[in-house]
Amino acid sequence: MDDDTQQLPAAVQTPPPAPSKTPRWGLFIVAVIIVSAVTSAAVGGVVGYLAASTQDPIVVTTSSDAPADIVRILDGDTVVVQEESAVIDVVERVSPAVVSIIVSQEVSSSGGPFDDPRFRQFFGLPSGESELQQVGGGTGFLISEDGVILTNKHVVAEDNAQYEVITNEGESFEATVLARDPTNDIAVIKIDIENAPTVELGDSSALQVGQRVVAIGNALGQFGNTVSTGVISGISRSITAGSARGGGTDELANVIQTDSAINPGNSGGPLLDISGKVIGINTAIAQNAQNIGFALPINDAKADVASVLETGKIVRPVVGIRFIPISSVASLQAELNRDSGAFIPVGTANEPTVVPDGPADKAGLRERDLIVKIDGEPVDADHTLPNLLLEHPPESRVTLTVLRGGKEIEVEITLGSAEF
Repeated sequence: MDDDTQQLPAAVQTPPPAPSKTPRWGLFIVAVIIVSAVTSAAVGGVVGYLAASTQDPIVVTTSSDAPADIVRILDGDTVVVQEESAVIDVVERVSPAVVSIIVSQEVSSSGGPFDDPRFRQFFGLPSGESELQQVGGGTGFLISEDGVILTNKHVVAEDNAQYEVITNEGESFEATVLARDPTNDIAVIKIDIENAPTVELGDSSALQVGQRVVAIGNALGQFGNTVSTGVISGISRSITAGSARGGGTDELANVIQTDSAINPGNSGGPLLDISGKVIGINTAIAQNAQNIGFALPINDAKADVASVLETGKIVRPVVGIRFIPISSVASLQAELNRDSGAFIPVGTANEPTVVPDGPADKAGLRERDLIVKIDGEPVDADHTLPNLLLEHPPESRVTLTVLRGGKEIEVEITLGSAEF
């Protein structure tokens, strides 16, 4: 849904944001994140608005009397298929597992701004008349036969909304939100179904620019399982994205750029390689651009998937701090003479930046500390503190390299655990 997302700097265990104003039906609000501009990972992200390759070698060949062919070498055997038929095969195999997500909320039936239920509740006024209306839409894909679905967090961000899943066969199910990732635009929902078709998750660690991809999604919130094709236009992009309606922003690192058409409503849908494996989750589009879309690498979601399938929740390691990524703050870069790291700002009594009795507090971290490495790995725009933490299980012990008073020190810390 075209919802606000979490404002950064983000606490490692910060809960999802409060719901934004209920959109009106007729405005055609659909799930999408919009990004205003694109930069390479070396340069870093820009502020804007929210909207595995196969392990076998693939070669494209052409001849004067035939369309482009794909030569795939599988276990020593060479299989030649036309590129067109390869895309058709991917769509036929994966589409049954791709679902549309419909978002509905109670909306004032009279349409006046003072009749908004939340407005009236805030001012202690009697509730006006309202009715359940569709206010948004998005996409998801089934990852288990019993109905577990992966999608974007901004698609299912509202606690007071109802979520309906429509399968490729036209069946309708009420969905329950199981978990929302606290640091990434990922959510897991579930429907009550048996023997559901599922996707196969690929490996997004070895993607190549120019590699052909296929996107499937609920385009514009009304054209379910729309297919588009293209290539990977860039990898390891870093962007700052926020809701088109204003509000918070998200720092998205290591995202995939593609020219495969991604429209409002495609959010949460799969980005597939030519073998039909999911290598990304379609998440964002660039504002005022043509065919510049972004997808979260599927490897970033695998820990969430494994955790939810095992425990029913997302279990994450936490440090217990609020921080600012200084890669996007010029004044801090100048003050600290650094261009990367996670800075712990000065907090308040009501909002401390070092959580009392948390892992960071027990390890001796302080306000104005700058975390520059975790177990020797640099913290920067492409390797954010939350992403580096995912490499370590909860309750494990790590070494933080911290810049304090112009000197680097090492701090041993035992990570905490939090459920989302």
